[in-house]
Amino acid sequence: MLLEVVIGLGLFSVAVLLVFGVFASSRQAAAQSRSYTLATHLCRENLEREAAKNYPSVVTVAPIPTPVTFTSNGQPITQEFSVELLVNEEVANQRKEVRSRVLWQEGQIQRQVELRTYVVQF
Repeated sequence: MLLEVVIGLGLFSVAVLLVFGVFASSRQAAAQSRSYTLATHLCRENLEREAAKNYPSVVTVAPIPTPVTFTSNGQPITQEFSVELLVNEEVANQRKEVRSRVLWQEGQIQRQVELRTYVVQF
């Protein structure tokens, strides 16, 4: 009887430790997902702003630090993103490739999201 109780408690403690491990990794995954979502939104916003301009004014823009503040668990958190625009004129005075890139630091890892589109001369 005592042996069964000890084995049962051992299995229960292993299960509890595994559940707590899942909670920790899911929190990290949620933070990564939030960062990717914010970066993708900044990329799209940057591309839409450039697509609304007239053809000659679509030019490369150096990286711009862009802090984004959001609330997590009731606490305001600010994450630093770097937004840049790279323009390559593929066909002179006819078509430009426009790439929007957002970079951010996540721990020791440099992350990035890049979207691209084309702007044409009418």
